[in-house]
Amino acid sequence: ILLTAVVSCFLLLTLREAPKWMDSRRLWTSVLSRDPDNPVALFGLGFDELRAGDPGMARELLVRAARIDPGYPKLAVCLGRASQILAGRSAAGTRENLVLLQEAQSAFHQAVRLWQAGARDDRELFRFALFHAGGLAMDIGRPDIARQHLELYLSTPGPAVGGEQAAARLDELAARFEHTGDAGLVAGLRAAAVAAREGGP
Repeated sequence: ILLTAVVSCFLLLTLREAPKWMDSRRLWTSVLSRDPDNPVALFGLGFDELRAGDPGMARELLVRAARIDPGYPKLAVCLGRASQILAGRSAAGTRENLVLLQEAQSAFHQAVRLWQAGARDDRELFRFALFHAGGLAMDIGRPDIARQHLELYLSTPGPAVGGEQAAARLDELAARFEHTGDAGLVAGLRAAAVAAREGGP
C-alpha cells in the first residue's frame, strides 16, 4: 500500500517520543493544496497536529485519511488517540463524550485487527493499541471485548506501557474486573501496574 510504504520513516516514532520535523507541516500542506485527498499527506499532517496538541484538527485529518486507506494500523492508533483525548476533554456522560469514546475504541480495535491480520510491524504500538482498546471497551460497557484485548495485551511480549498514569489505569481496570471472578486477569493487571511504576518514565 502506498501509505504504508511512504510513511515507513514514521514507523519508529511513538506518540510519546518523536523528533521535531521542522518542515513537515509545510510539506504536507503543500501536497494537500495540490492533492486534497492524498492519504499520505493527510496522515502526516494529522500526526503532526496530534503531536502539536491539536487533537480536533488531527481527528479531522485522520478520519479523512482512514476513509481513503483504512488498512494502516498506525493511522488507526493515531485516530484512536485523538478521539480519546477529545473524549477526556468533553463532559462525562454526554452524547458527545460517548460518541468519542466509541470512536476511539473502534479505532484502536481496528488497529488490533489489522495487526492480527498480519501487519504486526511494531510490537510496542500493537500493545499500546491493545491497552487502550481494552480500557475503552470497559468504559463503554463492553467488558467482554475489554477482557479479550487486555488478556492479549498481558500475553503479548514487549515493553510495558509505563508511567504512573498507565499504572493507575491498570489498577482501575483490575478493580473493575474483581467482581467478575477473573482472578487471573486481575492478577495480571495488578502485576502490569507494578511493572509500569517500576519501568515507566
